[in-house]
Amino acid sequence: MLDLNEEIKARSASGAAEKLKEASGEEIAGALARLNPGFTQDVLAALPDEARERALAAASADIARQWQRNALYGGDAIGRMMDPVSPTSTSPTRTRSCSAS
Repeated sequence: MLDLNEEIKARSASGAAEKLKEASGEEIAGALARLNPGFTQDVLAALPDEARERALAAASADIARQWQRNALYGGDAIGRMMDPVSPTSTSPTRTRSCSAS
């Protein structure tokens, strides 16, 4: 995979989209996954439809779903900047109640 992350971070969203538009879906998704979610949404919006579809198809289902969900929010909304939820533990956490004696 091309290491486009540093190069596209230094560009505007439209400049990053211009750089990524001919890349494979895997390259686009990989580069976007390492950016902050708000900038990722700006780049996705600036990509041509075909390139955006390649990126969404190549991203994991959770990431693609989150990018699509984030796109529903306006440019200033916090919902636009959400990351997919990732589990922190595979086992249930048990807590013990404490009482003062």
